Amino acid sequence: MLSGLASNLLGLAFGLVAGACWAAYIVLNRVVGARLPGLQVSAVASALYALGDLPVLVKVGVHGGWDVSIAWQVLAAGLLCSVVPFAADVTA
Repeated sequence: MLSGLASNLLGLAFGLVAGACWAAYIVLNRVVGARLPGLQVSAVASALYALGDLPVLVKVGVHGGWDVSIAWQVLAAGLLCSVVPFAADVTA
């Protein structure tokens, strides 16, 4: 169990890493957006995010098991939470 100070420092570290990732996302989105036309940026971003989530998918599949309904829910969440908003952002 983490003490109060240790857990606060861990939370601060996670927050800093999340902020750094968000800044990297903004910079990379600008670079890729300047090089690729239209919705190709969203396609590239979604593919990279999927690759980043692949280790989690493998771990869950090995330890917890997957069934078809969970796979469809994950696919729907990915489309509704990233692909659709990114596409709307790029076209706007």
